[in-house]
Amino acid sequence: MHELSPIMYVFAGNNGSGKSTIRNLIVDRLGISVNIDPDALARSIDSLYPESRKVSAGKEAIKL
Repeated sequence: MHELSPIMYVFAGNNGSGKSTIRNLIVDRLGISVNIDPDALARSIDSLYPESRKVSAGKEAIKL
């Protein structure tokens, strides 16, 4: 039998273009076990400066 190769989905686009909506639909429908969500990471970082929070979240997502 052949082993299935891993698949990675990457969504890019402007703010408000529906990336998170599409990602959530695919995660729910396909039962994806790993979901790296930079928006959720940014919300979890306690910072007084929103711009630095976005940068920190992006760096954290890259590490994952």
